[in-house]
Formats: sequence, structure tokens, C-alpha cells
Amino acid sequence: MSHASREDVGEREFAHVLRAAVQRRGLGLERLRERLQARGASVSVATLSYWQSGRSRPERADSLRALAVLEDILELDDGELRGLLPPPRPRGRLSPPTVERSSLMPSGDVVKSLLGELGVDEAALTRLSLHDIYHLHEDRQTRVQRVRQVHRAESPDARSWPVVHMLVPAPDTPPRITPVQGCVIGAHRERADLGLAVAELVLPRPLDRGDTALTEYEVDVVANGEPWTDLERGLPQRLRELVLEVHFHPADVPSSCVAYTVVDGVEEWWPLRLQGGLAHLMLRDFGPGTCGIRWEW
Repeated sequence: MSHASREDVGEREFAHVLRAAVQRRGLGLERLRERLQARGASVSVATLSYWQSGRSRPERADSLRALAVLEDILELDDGELRGLLPPPRPRGRLSPPTVERSSLMPSGDVVKSLLGELGVDEAALTRLSLHDIYHLHEDRQTRVQRVRQVHRAESPDARSWPVVHMLVPAPDTPPRITPVQGCVIGAHRERADLGLAVAELVLPRPLDRGDTALTEYEVDVVANGEPWTDLERGLPQRLRELVLEVHFHPADVPSSCVAYTVVDGVEEWWPLRLQGGLAHLMLRDFGPGTCGIRWEW
């Protein structure tokens, strides 16, 4: 069995044992988080969920310390979970320059199929920068997202770029994508049951190789019955600059906020300081991978 295969098996077994232990103890993830925090180990509910689903694994020193506390809370033998983890991955390893966008999202097969229906050549444009601005309403559920991005043409006659937005859990109405500047909406597909919208952003004119284009659009999201507690971006390519910016309603600001990244299954997170009702994350030369902001009300 190859080293990569052993890693995959180890991660699956770790997730399975953790998930079974949580179910056996009958503790919800929020209750687990509270018990960990009471013992000086800060782990978010989303991180616990990622660990038990196999989406990411603990590797940082503070995460491994928290895992030792978690073993005790779940009444497992000392080192039972830690012993299932494969060796830490070497830092500084190079990720592939591009991954499939669908691999970074839930229901990836559906996303891949809908993108195939659009027929957009993603290699024709390279996204250089991305700025997401979110405004949350007082109900904690409704939000407006404005997206600004800069692309560079890699081939003659480059003219379109696909965008994908998904809501979890899915509301009754999928997100609505509206062009604001530098583009119009071409072909588009929706899956209301998944809270999924896929659309083609079309530039006013084809670009020559090396030209850049600035586009801006909005995404309106209706209430889905669940308070928003996180915002996430999956990046299939390395990005020179990324900014995620969240504006909370002044009457309802969260009690705490963290930023996170997930690359090659490894999650890193750190606290964010709220500036009034604003939290933001800035990354340079990041991707492929996933990043986002989480908060607690």
C-alpha cells in the first residue's frame, strides 16, 4: 500500500472512531466545544464537525493538545485518537496549481455537472484578486454579498468566467446572482434543493492575451431558518490577493470570530478581532484550498 493510501485510511479511521465516540457519549458538538473551552482548549464547532467527517484533521500543536483533552472528555484511552493520525505533512509543500472547483464544495458531482453544462473554459482566464463583502441583516439569516474580482486573459478572445454559490442548509430559494459592473449574466443553472446557483459572467468584449478585466456582481440570499455562523470560499487556483469582509448589523454583533484555511485537508485557524461590526480576512498567494470566517453569537 502506498504512503498516500495509508494516509487516507488513517484519516478515515480517525474520523470514524471520533464520530462513534461522540455518538456513544451523546454529546452535541456545541456541548463538546463548551467542555473543551472550560478546560482551556479552544476548538470551534465547525472544526469538530470537520474532524469527525474527515474533511480535515488536527495537526497544529494547539489542535493536538485539544485532541488529548477531547479523548478524556469522550472517555477514550490516552492517545487513542492521536495514535490514528498519520505523520504530519511537511510544511511548505507545493500544492497543485489548480484543482477542480467541484472538489472544494458539497455535492461536488452536481456542481461539476452543472459547470459542464455551461461549457466555460476556465483556463482562458486567471483570477488575480477577489474581494468578498458580506452584509448580514439583523435576523442573522439574510445576507447580501458583493463580489469584486480581477481576471487576466491567458488566451485570445477570453470572455467569460463561471461563478458558483451554494447555501448550506439550503433555503427554499437559491441565491440570486445580479451583475453590477463589467459583466452580464450568460448561461446559468440552479438547484433549489441544494441552495445552488451556477452562472456564467460574460465580459462586454473579448480580451486579448494579457489584458485584465474588473467585474462586480451581487448575490442575494434569503433567510433559510438558520442563523449564519460562517462564510466560506473555495479557491480552485492560487490567488494573488483575497479579502473576505463581513459587516454585522450594529444591533447584533457576534461574541467571537475566527478565520480559517483548509489546504490538503489540514485546517489552520486563528482569532479575528472585530472592529466595531466588521471582521475581515486577507490572504496573499493562497490556494488551491478553502478559507473563511466563523463566528459565535
